[in-house]
Amino acid sequence: MSSKKREFCFNALFVLVSTLLSLLAVELFIAFAMDIRAPADPRFFYQIDPVTGWSKKPNSEGMVRLYLDGTKSYVRNNSHGFTDREREFAKTKSRIALIGDSTTEFWEAEEKDRGQFLLEQKLNGKWEVLNFGVRGFSTDQAYLLLKHKGMKFSPDIVIYTFCINDIYGNTETIKPYFEFKSNNNRRLILRNFPYPFKTLESGEEQKLSSTPVRVKQILQEYSFIYRKASSLLSSHPMGGYFKPLALEDQTELRPYKKHYDSEDKREVELLLALIREMKTFLDSKGVKFMLVEGVYGNVLDPKRMAWSVEHYGDVFAPEKVTRLLTEFSEREKIPFLSIQDKVKRRGIPITDLMHPEDYVHLNAAGIKLYSDWVLEKLQSLGWV
Repeated sequence: MSSKKREFCFNALFVLVSTLLSLLAVELFIAFAMDIRAPADPRFFYQIDPVTGWSKKPNSEGMVRLYLDGTKSYVRNNSHGFTDREREFAKTKSRIALIGDSTTEFWEAEEKDRGQFLLEQKLNGKWEVLNFGVRGFSTDQAYLLLKHKGMKFSPDIVIYTFCINDIYGNTETIKPYFEFKSNNNRRLILRNFPYPFKTLESGEEQKLSSTPVRVKQILQEYSFIYRKASSLLSSHPMGGYFKPLALEDQTELRPYKKHYDSEDKREVELLLALIREMKTFLDSKGVKFMLVEGVYGNVLDPKRMAWSVEHYGDVFAPEKVTRLLTEFSEREKIPFLSIQDKVKRRGIPITDLMHPEDYVHLNAAGIKLYSDWVLEKLQSLGWV
């Protein structure tokens, strides 16, 4: 090898090593000095559950990181397995029970800023507000948890906060689920109950099939630069820039289509049947029931809605789900509050109410508005 080639190789190696060391220094600074790390898999907070498919582990606590920018939140589950302060079965004052999925958990805010505690403060400590929200739940699981566990706490009012992905989740069969007895008989039948299956235990790692996949996972877990670059290469959380997901796979966006196909109609019909079933059950127990519609940022944010129209065509009706729930609630005489509609009517920028990487979970400011509006609705009903 000539001296020029050796010099070139040496310089190239020096630049490569220097670059790698510089990147390593940046990664270490971001991870330890700035405390920005990969989103943490929250599975260690959960366990298999025969009633709902999964539930939270009692008396578990720790820090979770749910976003690429390292935003962290402290989670503390009580002895009953709910992200809430300790609660007793016997009550000394009237109680409100919040049920739903991660949009009811309020993990995106610090403990003091979560919905149950804000409502208790606003009610001057005269009511207890219990939080039974569980990440990943659908309407069916929220109902089963309420029926088999939540009612042991003797709530006087139950508030179910609907999240748009509940519609699709209700048809998932990897948990207890409901279906119609037949096309002609719309009575609900519970399947997979009690939950019979075994899955990976918490903390057990799935065996990776190839070296490239393993390298990608390592980079995703330990490299902020890689995560940020990956995020920038995706133009939108609903799909990659070069190949967006097909509309039929957009489980949160699909319910806003102007025209439903047979599958859309079946999913919506099942959702409404489950809410009706929940209301009937609570009526039989003398418990008041209120339905709340959560937010879906992708139809409230003009830029995100424009992206959807650009990629899928002008096939959306952003008010459709709110209208369906409003008409259903009026028909069934269910008190209804739409956070989605109030945000839109008041012209509040949805980006002020949510984490910048999110589009269904409220931040602390959004949760405060949620609590204000829920209390306002409860007072207008004369329930509190």
